[in-house]
Amino acid sequence: MANELERSFLTVSLEARSTGVSDAVMRYARESSTDYLNSGGTSIADRQLLLKNYSLTTSSGNLDIDLYDLGTLDVGAGPGRDNLGNLCANARVLTVLIENLSSSNTGVLRIDQNGLGSTAWSGLFGATAITNLESGAFVAANLGDTGATVTDVTDHMLRLSAQTADCTINVHLTFNQT
Repeated sequence: MANELERSFLTVSLEARSTGVSDAVMRYARESSTDYLNSGGTSIADRQLLLKNYSLTTSSGNLDIDLYDLGTLDVGAGPGRDNLGNLCANARVLTVLIENLSSSNTGVLRIDQNGLGSTAWSGLFGATAITNLESGAFVAANLGDTGATVTDVTDHMLRLSAQTADCTINVHLTFNQT
């Protein structure tokens, strides 16, 4: 029996409440959710990458993630295999969660697409973007009904690095092979 991703959800919920000096109350709530099991076409997630409580040090340099085939990254099932042991040849990225779990105020997680040149994945941040996530910060994205394209050789690398101090991070990505 093949290893399968049975269900994939991305849910983001935001609620803000505030009271002004006149006791006026403002409330805003927004929730967005996608269930990739009930989607059709290219939106069904069939591969995933999870780096949980991953230690990223300033001395180790960059963590370059090859979104097409995971390259030499080994999450326990061998290089080029997702967390379920499936070989990857990803065509699209469907969801992204990148989280800086660092408890210190000095551990900054950098998403640095600018240093990758023509191999930088442009699907979420753009091919030249540099984004810093302070300790406790995260980015979560649903990349739409069809996801964001990944191509081998070009437009497929995601670079993460610890700045100023070591970071503990979570990275969760879901992919589609077609």
